[in-house]
Amino acid sequence: MDDISKLILPVYSGTDHYEGRSFIVAPYLVTAAHVVIDLPLPYVLLENGKYELKSENAISVLYNHSLNEDCAIFKLPQTYQSPFQLADIIPQRQEILTCYCIKQQNRCISVSTAKIFHTEEKAFMCYMDPMLCGGDSGSPILNAKNEIVGMLVAGDNKSICAFQSATFIKNIINNYLEQHII
Repeated sequence: MDDISKLILPVYSGTDHYEGRSFIVAPYLVTAAHVVIDLPLPYVLLENGKYELKSENAISVLYNHSLNEDCAIFKLPQTYQSPFQLADIIPQRQEILTCYCIKQQNRCISVSTAKIFHTEEKAFMCYMDPMLCGGDSGSPILNAKNEIVGMLVAGDNKSICAFQSATFIKNIINNYLEQHII
C-alpha cells in the first residue's frame, strides 16, 4: 500500500514520546481506548498541527476488557483522504492477515503476518510473526483486499495478539451517525 506511514499515526504522550498507534479512516481517527486512557495528554500530529485526543473530541471511548471493548474514535477537524476501508465482515479462522506498525526508532513501517485462531463478534486473536511489541496498540490489521479487519489491542509478548474487529468499530461509527443526523 502506497505511503502507509501517512495513515498510521503515532499517539504521543505529554512527553513527546509515542506510546501507541492510530490510523485514519476518513473522517475518523481510530486507536485503542487504553492508549488514550493510560497516557497523560495524548495527541497525534496532523498536517495542520497537534490534535489532542480529549474525551470531548471523541465520538466514542469504550474500554471494558470483560466485554472485549477497547476502542476510541475521534472525528478529525479537517478532511483527510484515506484508502483505508473498514471491512464489513469478521475475518475467519486460519485467514492470513497483515499488521502494520510504526517503529519508534526510525518511524519506519514494520509488517507482521498474522494467522487467526479464534474469532468472536467484537474481537479476534492471531498468532503473529514476528511478534508485535508494547506500544503497537492501535495499529491496523488488513486482509488480502487491503481492508482493515481489526485494530491491535493486546499481546502476550510471545506470539499471540488480540484485535478489536473492524465490524465493531464500524458499528460504533454508524450508531454515532444515526444519532447525529440533522
